[in-house]
Amino acid sequence: MTTQTISESVDRERTRRVLTKIIEKHYGPGNHASGTPQTTHGRGGRDASTGDIKEATDTQGGITIRTMSGDRPQRGFSVAIKGPGVKLPKARATADRVGQFIRDNWAQLSKKGFYLGTWKDDENGVVWLDVSKVMDSPKYVQAFEAAVKYGRSIGEEAIYDLQAGKEIMLNDNDIAAYRTQLAAAA
Repeated sequence: MTTQTISESVDRERTRRVLTKIIEKHYGPGNHASGTPQTTHGRGGRDASTGDIKEATDTQGGITIRTMSGDRPQRGFSVAIKGPGVKLPKARATADRVGQFIRDNWAQLSKKGFYLGTWKDDENGVVWLDVSKVMDSPKYVQAFEAAVKYGRSIGEEAIYDLQAGKEIMLNDNDIAAYRTQLAAAA
């Protein structure tokens, strides 16, 4: 093993330990040392609390949010990335489970451009938790086309227009209708 390789290993382990502490502090089980429950952590602060995320999912049908900043993009198209999505029965979609999903996917969620995405499917009685990308562009139709292309390439069923607050199914008819709607609005 070379010196550079040992040094890189030490740096990776140090980074892993620091991120683990951050995740445990903000999204861990139980209460903070002050007695404040983890699920209320972040109210009035920068962080998005798991309780707030769960509440927004229940009342608004879903949310796209940066977990550490609480930022919620207002435009662009949200698309779940391939892989880490979790489908839960609504009764099991608790604030603790949201926190566990964040911890399990922290490496991706902590990167720029990635968001926690939730979606409540009342028809099937489930809640989806995903890592999502938001695609945006000054020309909104370009963002739409990029989101459609990416979503279809990984087998997604739908994308979400954050500006319009509308789900677009990724079938030929709905895509064509949305293209027409975007063209008319331009």
